[in-house]
Amino acid sequence: MPFRIKRRRVAKLRRANADASAGAVEEIARVVAQIRERWPQVRIVLRADSGFTRNALMSWCETNDVDFLFGLAKNARLIETILLVAVMSAPITPYPHTCHNPGVKEW
Repeated sequence: MPFRIKRRRVAKLRRANADASAGAVEEIARVVAQIRERWPQVRIVLRADSGFTRNALMSWCETNDVDFLFGLAKNARLIETILLVAVMSAPITPYPHTCHNPGVKEW
């Protein structure tokens, strides 16, 4: 059963010219170790913004069985890719403006 720990685990003040991800691997490793000490089998998902999208952090997560989800800043290439995937995965129907959801009753 998924749950979210609502307490803030990490907060760092840093200078404006410092990279937001500086020291992130070490801090995430510390927090994950604390969580796994208490709940060794729990699934951990790291959510962060695009400032933390760094190879070192993603590699650490993959090596240490931590799933991750990074919000990416919107850009033209990302939008184009998303639209292409959406169009290619859309079902082909004679009525393109309709969508069938078996869980919803027709009225």
